[in-house]
Amino acid sequence: MPGLAPEALSQAYAAAFQRLLTVLSALTVLSALVVALFLRGVAQTQTEETDANPALDSACS
Repeated sequence: MPGLAPEALSQAYAAAFQRLLTVLSALTVLSALVVALFLRGVAQTQTEETDANPALDSACS
């Protein structure tokens, strides 16, 4: 960018990448939480189905 000192440009890049890192970190944590909650729900559903139909489990084994 014309007219900007190299130090100012360097600081602007550092600030932009810091924001990018913060946003990507937040998205990573949120994605991990969503996956963990989804897997917990699937595991509970499978446990409830197994408890409700024990004869099916022994027949399939």
